Amino acid sequence: MARRPIPFRIRIALAGLAGLGLAWLIPKGGGTPAPMPTPTATDRPGVTALQVPLDLIPNGVSFHKAGEVRVFLTRSGSTVVGFLGVSTASGDGPVWWCQRNSSFEDEGGAVRYDREGRILLGTAPRELDRVRVLVTADRVTIFPDDVIRGITPQKALPGDRLPAPCSTSERLG
Repeated sequence: MARRPIPFRIRIALAGLAGLGLAWLIPKGGGTPAPMPTPTATDRPGVTALQVPLDLIPNGVSFHKAGEVRVFLTRSGSTVVGFLGVSTASGDGPVWWCQRNSSFEDEGGAVRYDREGRILLGTAPRELDRVRVLVTADRVTIFPDDVIRGITPQKALPGDRLPAPCSTSERLG
């Protein structure tokens, strides 16, 4: 008995179905991304990196906690700079952002730093310490343990040119 050849239309339909079956087996994108390990190791326990969506960081100055580390981020467009929220004058005392004066202040406002971390008032051995920040696409990664020491100041402005320090209720951080 002779076999009849399979008609051309049926061969095309079978090839199309086989192609769909193979396409179904190929992994698809989407969903949540696979978890990534922390980018840096540290000898200190706790958080070694903190990721924040760029659109959640407002233009201007914002405050964040990365584990126990106080971090201020200054954003201008897609440029983000991180500062350690610790006074360089006292070594371990906190600084706060004072919106009214547009400056970082230590306790009592004896030392003030501008938005770039430079000393505006008072005596400190160096400008504010920076924290490494990496901006990629729509994410900001903060590395609280990767601190870049501030540079030695050039010259602070006389105190009579600056407004009074902020009150506790006006402070951010």
